[in-house]
Amino acid sequence: MKIDGQLVRPTFLRPDRQSQVGVEAYDAGARIATDLLKSELEQFRTGDLDPLGRQIIEVCLRDGTIDDYVALTPLLT
Repeated sequence: MKIDGQLVRPTFLRPDRQSQVGVEAYDAGARIATDLLKSELEQFRTGDLDPLGRQIIEVCLRDGTIDDYVALTPLLT
């Protein structure tokens, strides 16, 4: 990838491949971030939440796939 004409080293784009991080630490960090996001989303599950917003939150809380999100928000062509 290039940013402002400068090539970005692949290791900057793939922290799981950095020798200081590795797959195990990357996965642990991803779990921490996911758990935090899920706990924060709970406050938005209210009765006045837009139905699409509720569906998006539910997909997140059940560890949905990219396809689950795409099904909720299809691209218009």
